[in-house]
Amino acid sequence: MIGICGMGGLGKTTIAKVLYDLISLEFEGSSFLANVREISEKCGLITLQKQLIFELLKLPESSISNVHDGINMIGSRLQRRKVLLIIDDVVKIEQLEKLARSHGWFGPGSKIIITSRDKHLLVAHGIDEVYDLEVLSNDEALRLFCIKAFKAHHPTKEYEQLPERVIEYAAGLPLALKVLGSFLYGRTVEEWESALQRLRRDPPNDIIQILQISFDGLTKIEKKIFLDIVCFFKGKDRDYVVKILDGCDFDPVIGIGVLIEKSLISILYHNIIWMHDLLQEMGIQIIKREAEEPEKRSRLWEEVDIRHVLSENIGTEVIEAIYVRSEALEEREHMDPSDLEYTDLKARAFSKMTKLRLLKIHSMKLPEGLQFLPNELRLLKWRGYPLKTLPSNFNLRKIVELDMCWSSIEEIWIGIKHLNSLKFLRLSHSWNLVRTPNFTGVPNLEKLDLEGCKKLGEIHPSLLVHKKLIKLNLKHCTSLKSLPSFINMGSLRKLVLSGCSKLRKFPDIGGDMKCLKTLDLSGCSSLQNVPEKLGEVESLEELDMSRTEIRQPPLSIFLLKNLKALSLSGCKGTPASTSWFSWMARKSLDPMGLVLASLSSLSSLTRLDLSDCNLEEGASLIGICNLLSLETLNLSKNNFVSLPEIKCLSKLQSLNLHDCKRLESLPELPSNLRETQLNGCVSLERISDALKSCTSTCLNIHFAKCIKLFGNNDSVTPMLKGYLEVAPNRRSFLSIVVPGSKIPNWFSHQNEGSSLEMIRPMDSYYKKKSLVGFVASCVFHVDERMLGVPTTVGPGLEHVLLCFPVFLWLSVKADERETNFCQSLDRFDYVLSDNLLLAYFSNQHLYEIDLSLPCNHVELSFGSFPGWPGIEVKRCGVHPIYVNEVEEFDNTTEEWRKSRVWNLNEPDQISIGSIMDVATTSEQSLTDYDGEAEASDEERFNEFVSK
Repeated sequence: MIGICGMGGLGKTTIAKVLYDLISLEFEGSSFLANVREISEKCGLITLQKQLIFELLKLPESSISNVHDGINMIGSRLQRRKVLLIIDDVVKIEQLEKLARSHGWFGPGSKIIITSRDKHLLVAHGIDEVYDLEVLSNDEALRLFCIKAFKAHHPTKEYEQLPERVIEYAAGLPLALKVLGSFLYGRTVEEWESALQRLRRDPPNDIIQILQISFDGLTKIEKKIFLDIVCFFKGKDRDYVVKILDGCDFDPVIGIGVLIEKSLISILYHNIIWMHDLLQEMGIQIIKREAEEPEKRSRLWEEVDIRHVLSENIGTEVIEAIYVRSEALEEREHMDPSDLEYTDLKARAFSKMTKLRLLKIHSMKLPEGLQFLPNELRLLKWRGYPLKTLPSNFNLRKIVELDMCWSSIEEIWIGIKHLNSLKFLRLSHSWNLVRTPNFTGVPNLEKLDLEGCKKLGEIHPSLLVHKKLIKLNLKHCTSLKSLPSFINMGSLRKLVLSGCSKLRKFPDIGGDMKCLKTLDLSGCSSLQNVPEKLGEVESLEELDMSRTEIRQPPLSIFLLKNLKALSLSGCKGTPASTSWFSWMARKSLDPMGLVLASLSSLSSLTRLDLSDCNLEEGASLIGICNLLSLETLNLSKNNFVSLPEIKCLSKLQSLNLHDCKRLESLPELPSNLRETQLNGCVSLERISDALKSCTSTCLNIHFAKCIKLFGNNDSVTPMLKGYLEVAPNRRSFLSIVVPGSKIPNWFSHQNEGSSLEMIRPMDSYYKKKSLVGFVASCVFHVDERMLGVPTTVGPGLEHVLLCFPVFLWLSVKADERETNFCQSLDRFDYVLSDNLLLAYFSNQHLYEIDLSLPCNHVELSFGSFPGWPGIEVKRCGVHPIYVNEVEEFDNTTEEWRKSRVWNLNEPDQISIGSIMDVATTSEQSLTDYDGEAEASDEERFNEFVSK
């Protein structure tokens, strides 16, 4: 018994029909029971039993008179027959009970194939294997659509830009592609444009009706959960949604489970709830059909409808949820509240919405004030709330989440409020908030976000003894000078105090702090201590004390066996102060040796940041070699001249030596290293053996401002050659970024500008010289404007671009296949000069990303990450890499030895720029190039041209 499961329109029935046609002749009897749901509802299951018996046993329909007779006959007469039975569109388990109850009903070798939208139904019936269908890929979708819309595999030239919009809308759903393709077949370009504009506003009924079948089979509560996800919770964390809907008394654990089983929603990575765009559109259409007038619908999400209801003061008790989904408003949440403006509306309309559960709105001006908010609210998210207080008669007893970020709130409540349901309180960037309330009456609070509350100066003592709080965020509360003297929070897992620049003392730690995993004190520039008991918090996994004034750290922190990430960046003090290291000096002749020796006891440490710590040359650095679990090591902005042998750190993937201005040489790097930052290492001279041990399949190295290294010689070639020595025949990728204004001379194929094309020669051209991959290169310049706020991006991205680097984008097209490679670049390191990128792709790497080298026509193009500004590509090149094994006589050992010779010092002898070049090459020259030919000149030449 095999199940085929998935949402409506994926092609379950189509696949079952194809299987039936392909294999039905292999069985003694076969039957296809189509439309089981519809037929059983209209005519009863006896109709399907009669069809099955007639087709498998060739008995007349009159042989059974009721369903019970049918069960007995099917269960007894088919036990010795090898049959194929398709049961299509099953919605109830009783349908299977009366048509294919068990394996024993059918003879050996029989196949029972069942299609359903309900996976749980299939599992409950004991199906042997269930196949979950997925949507089509873009290429598959395009082929299906073109067959329906053009009766061909590709669009005609005048229509070639239009199918992409349909593909995006259909999101891989075969039903939508077939319906839309058939509808658009034979229509003009103008008619296509008109139809595509109408799609979002009014989707085709024949698509919606098929999708709605699954919705119609839900209970009343399950329908409410589905419609809430449609309007509010698509893309949200499942556990968070469960807590909100649990506050609505919807029993969401089982409800969400049912929606998953019926293929109406899915759970993505990181526990995210998702649904197909057309299922969401179906839900929207269901809500719109509730009533013509928006005030009579259960949920409002379109700005025009919300404005109409509020401006006309016509709210009703039917409305359960309001959500302003305007993307422009969502993106403005990082702005000053005074800059936010929605519209002047009448808040009195809320007084009529007595069943309103969910309210999510942005920055609505309230010239008349706000006298009322419904007491049934479970979620109130009002970004940019303009008033100083909430309405005095607003009962918060049912609220699960209160989100008033960027608000003008001065005090959220006074005294003790009993809010047993409140789990999430978010007041970040509420710049007028001066104190936190008493949390004694909020026993179930789990997350409190006060980030960026610049005037917050008083924390109520009840907060730091709360028993259920999991996450507390006080980041950038720059007026906060002190905390309550004692912290003892039994459920706290994450405490963020970064950027609290006036905070002077950390509170004493109680014995219940056994869940704390993350403590972030970075940027607490006035903080001078952490308690000795911090080392007793055995669960601690991440500790960041960077850029603090801590002078005498408790050595107990070096006993934290579960610590995975530690940052001491910038903990150096002034020359005259009692710094970490001068304090250590009183204990040891080698202060850093003591620190790093202590660090070596942190057996779980995977990330260590010792940047800008005044680390000097000496034996102290050897202690790092004991950290065998390290994956990320940041030693940037320090003063050592050389590094110890760190190749023993076999798990290390990222090494940052940025701005180590005295560093002169690199040792052999660890085998699994994936990224090395050497920007600003102005004294660096020797790197030739650095990659001798590196066998990583993907490696990025950055050398901006390495003046001595690239002053008078080409250090890129020996580095690339060293990498090829250890990784010639395996999946590997290497990128190197260095200062430079020209492509190396040995590159066979170069072009001015940002793109080039080539026709690659056949593999037999490299007889005795094994082709192992390609290296691509470009000279690029980072726009100086990237140092300021970019103005060429969409709203809301400005703050993102200031925090992240620029990106260099490489697109590789081979025949009809394409892949992309993105190289991140620190904007400040690359902005002042031309830079050179070299990216090496091995044969195996290209094969695994579906761009194997037998591709004939290859195109490369370089530029900025799509939609992002900042990079000008001046010239580019590509070079095939091949190796020839030669034997050389070693005078020392008086023996012959084999060595590899790479074509990195000479241009390739074959012109790949044009197929015409190849066609005009003489047959004799081809033979000369390859040496002794195994095939005739004519055969080899013809083979090459055909390829």
